[in-house]
Amino acid sequence: MSLATLGAAVGSLVSGLTSDKYGRKKPIMFADILFTLGAILMAVAPTIPTLMVGRFLVGLGVGIAAQIVPLYLSEVAPVEIRGQLVAFNVA
Repeated sequence: MSLATLGAAVGSLVSGLTSDKYGRKKPIMFADILFTLGAILMAVAPTIPTLMVGRFLVGLGVGIAAQIVPLYLSEVAPVEIRGQLVAFNVA
């Protein structure tokens, strides 16, 4: 199993609890930070284990964002375009 996939699984499992406790924006911002840190870590990785940690961090960000962003969009979008925004995001 890829570490990015494992990170996404872990991220998606914890994202529901964190979004209930801290709201929707903070977990999305945290996922963005994980994306950035993971990408930087992979770009400058001097060793394979460092690269693997970067892939896991990016996976965590993917898991969190994949769960929370559609929920956030459905909550903040105007009723007239809500379905279009969520469907466009998922597609």
